[in-house]
Amino acid sequence: MKVLGIYGSIGFDGSEKESYIHDSGATLFVDGEHICSIQEERLSGLKYDGRYPEKSIDYVLENIEKEEINLVIFVDIGLQSWVTDHLLKGKPNEFLQKVFPNADIGFISHHQAHAYSSIFSQESNEGVCIVLDGGGSYNWTPEYSLGMQKASLVYFDKRKNKFRYFDFNGEWGLLYQTWSHHIFSKKINKKIDYDDPRYHCSVNGKIMGLAAYGSGKHLTKLYQFGNYFPQVQFDMRDPDPYPLSLEDKAQLLQYNFEESLIELIERFDEDYLEPVVCLTGGVFLNINANTKIVQKFKNRKFHITPFVSDCGLSYGAAAFGSSLWNDVKVPSNLSCLGKSYVTPKQIKTDHEPIETILKRVAKYLEDGKIVAWYQGRSEFGPRALGSRSILMSPKYKENKDILNSKVKHREDWRPFAGVILEECLNDYFEEGIVNPYMLYSQTVKEDKRDKIPAITHVDNTCRIQTVSGGLLSKLLWEYYSISGVPVLLNTSFNDNGKPIVETPEDAIDSFLNMNIDYLVMNESIIGK
Repeated sequence: MKVLGIYGSIGFDGSEKESYIHDSGATLFVDGEHICSIQEERLSGLKYDGRYPEKSIDYVLENIEKEEINLVIFVDIGLQSWVTDHLLKGKPNEFLQKVFPNADIGFISHHQAHAYSSIFSQESNEGVCIVLDGGGSYNWTPEYSLGMQKASLVYFDKRKNKFRYFDFNGEWGLLYQTWSHHIFSKKINKKIDYDDPRYHCSVNGKIMGLAAYGSGKHLTKLYQFGNYFPQVQFDMRDPDPYPLSLEDKAQLLQYNFEESLIELIERFDEDYLEPVVCLTGGVFLNINANTKIVQKFKNRKFHITPFVSDCGLSYGAAAFGSSLWNDVKVPSNLSCLGKSYVTPKQIKTDHEPIETILKRVAKYLEDGKIVAWYQGRSEFGPRALGSRSILMSPKYKENKDILNSKVKHREDWRPFAGVILEECLNDYFEEGIVNPYMLYSQTVKEDKRDKIPAITHVDNTCRIQTVSGGLLSKLLWEYYSISGVPVLLNTSFNDNGKPIVETPEDAIDSFLNMNIDYLVMNESIIGK
């Protein structure tokens, strides 16, 4: 059974130029086994691309004809709402039936796809899933009019393929996005379209980084709960409801965001939540909030995928469709669901034993060089997790400034993440949370802060990825042996405003146009 999951905008011809959604993509399952997932932006070059994912579909169907697809599940962004007239401009089922003539066509809601992406990416058969995001499904009902969207609590039993939904008012992500207007206002960058959802995707991470610079003098509660929805206690139309510094505004927003999530979970009775709790939706890209949740509710097991944002919707659609016929097999590595590539033949370089390459790269990093790391299957989700990464030594404080100003071209206060050997995690970080998908921030131990200053944020935290086994782990061991530090700075292999690189051609082009010293592609080292 070949099942294709699709998320994206559909016009009359399936290639609408403008889209009010973001992070479209496609996923293929065959007989219950995941084959491939990709975001359209990685192939189109347009960050947060929300158009019909034609390139993504061709990508995941590399060796399969469209006529062979048995079932297509399309993530509905509002077939029963004003979106039908203003966005879709046609009937998606008719369009899809022409493209996939032998397939059954099905539709699921935005929140259902979010839930299934989390439920079918973990091993537990029973549990509960909380879905929170910014926009989501649109509804045309008296209580949910003109785009007001529902947050969801979903009980699941995978063995019986049964799901129970409980919807409640909630737009946590939209609240966060709206508040961000008061911080990164039009006065800062008049070239930005602040009504474009792609802007909100880019700005949310900035809030987390900037919040750490706040004074801590204005941490007051600014919301009240109404039917599980945190309602702000100021006029959203006020361009500057709290005349504070940008840093204090960001801190105030982040504090209230975290506290409202904690309060939401607390409002669910102990008997209402299962021991296994899946958290999904773009809200849970906020690693600081994730950290506060797992620290607060230590008696629960939380599952968060590296693709909690809308990019994961195609995975949820395909996984659910596949579950109707087969047991869904959870991929062994959720971070890397794309393709692997061979080094182009035109790259003239000596191929060396991988052990030699690792030793050379470790020495480059210790010498302060910037290394682009291109290995294995590409990541699925917004973060580079060791397949399409830029690596640098964390030992030198100036490396943060070098990367921000000369490589990534972004604000100088933006922090960088790190990657650490799992075996050394407790030596460097207080929380000791094993975290292969970079979903949490952790506090750097006091006696280690001067050893990794390039990734230690102003509040002494770092969003850290743990690795154990694999090629990146071997590189870390080599670096550890010559530097005494089992940690590397890890950021995504892309320039500001561009998607993470996907193909070898993308990688080579970015390498040549960025201030990077070496590109390590498979078993080749390319220098300038």
